[in-house]
Amino acid sequence: LYFIKEYKILEDIIDNIYSIKDNTKNNINITTDCRVFLFKGLIEEIKNNNPLSYYKESIKIDKKYFKPYIFIVNYLINNKDSKEINDNISVLDECKKYLNIAIGCANTMEEYYAAVQALVLLELQENVSMYYPELNL
Repeated sequence: LYFIKEYKILEDIIDNIYSIKDNTKNNINITTDCRVFLFKGLIEEIKNNNPLSYYKESIKIDKKYFKPYIFIVNYLINNKDSKEINDNISVLDECKKYLNIAIGCANTMEEYYAAVQALVLLELQENVSMYYPELNL
């Protein structure tokens, strides 16, 4: 997805999909499929817009879907000045919360290990930051 330069075309495709009320071939209701919101969030992220509302909508639709939790963590880590985060909760604490949920949602060992690895690295970063604040991690 990140290699697609013409994301406007992708937005048009998604908008056309939204206009379809019923997809009887696959029995998928596009307006309530969490993957559509995940995809729209990715497009917003490519456009350097805040994708969190789409990722969170994906979670509202399916709380057990692993990917939006990971995408939220990636976005928060890369955009630490996000206004979506409560002032009294650090970015690292917010990321740890989502990673712990992702661990519980993992359906494969790869997903599980990816979330655990990210959580360990986050905690390592937090500990290094405490001892070496001049690194500004």
